[in-house]
Amino acid sequence: MYQLSDKEVKQHILNILVKFKELCNKYDLDYSLVGGTLLGAIRHEGFIPWDDDIDVAMSRPMFNKMIKIFSQKNVLPPYLKLIGSPLGNSIYPFIKIVDTRTKVIEKTSNEDMGLWIDIFPIDGLPDNEKEVKKVYNKAKILHSMISLIPSDTEGTSMLKKLIKPTARFICKNIIGARRINNWCEKLCNQNNYCESRVVGCIIWGRALEKEAMPKKIFEERTNVKFENEYFLAIKDYDSYLSNLYGDYMKMPPKDEREQHLQRAYLVSEE
Repeated sequence: MYQLSDKEVKQHILNILVKFKELCNKYDLDYSLVGGTLLGAIRHEGFIPWDDDIDVAMSRPMFNKMIKIFSQKNVLPPYLKLIGSPLGNSIYPFIKIVDTRTKVIEKTSNEDMGLWIDIFPIDGLPDNEKEVKKVYNKAKILHSMISLIPSDTEGTSMLKKLIKPTARFICKNIIGARRINNWCEKLCNQNNYCESRVVGCIIWGRALEKEAMPKKIFEERTNVKFENEYFLAIKDYDSYLSNLYGDYMKMPPKDEREQHLQRAYLVSEE
C-alpha cells in the first residue's frame, strides 16, 4: 500500500468518471457534470486546481434507472462498487461509485472508503419561492444530521465542542441513519420531477435555494472538455453556474479555496 500523489488521486477519480460515461452511453442514461466539477470544466477545462472532487447529477427518473442497471451483476467492473442509502449500504442519500482498490483517510471522517465520484438526483420543487426555501431549510438540517454521523471533529468553539458530541450521539444512536434517510426520501419526493416546472438538487445542494432552477435548464445537454475528455453537461451552463457562484470565471481569494482534507492510498491493482 502506498500513498497516491495529488495527480494520481485525480487520475483515479477521472477514470471512474470515464467508466461512468461509457456505461451511460451504453445504457442510454442522461447525466450532467454539476457544481464544482462543471465549474472546473468551464473555467479550467478540468479539475479546479485545489479540488479533487467530481459531482454528477441525473433527473430522479434517470437516477433510479441508473441504480437498477448498475446494480446488476457484471455491469460495473469488479473494482467499482455502487454505494448509497437507496442500496442500504451507506448513510448518504445519493450514490457514490467507489474504486475499491483505493483507501481514503479523511481528517473529518472515520468512514472506511476508497476514492469515489458522487451522483446526485435532481428532484421536483414547488413553484413558489417561499416554499422552495422551506424545502432547502429542511434539507440543510437533514444534511447536517447525516454529516454528523461519520464525523470525527469536535468543533472549533467551546460551545460546539460541548454540543457536537451529544448531537452526534443522538443522530447516530437514537435517531439513526436509516430514519434520517427516510425523511430525506420523503422530502425529495414531495414534488414529482416529471410534473414540476422547477427542479434542483435538494438533499445535498450546498447552494441551498440557489440550486432551484427551471427544469428546462437541466434537460438540454452539450459536451464540455474535462481533463482532455468530453462529458455531458447542462447546455445553459452560464445560467446554472451564475446562479450558484455569481461571477464564476473570477478566481476566489486564496483563503476561500476549499481543499479536501484527505489522503488516498492504492491498496490493490486488481
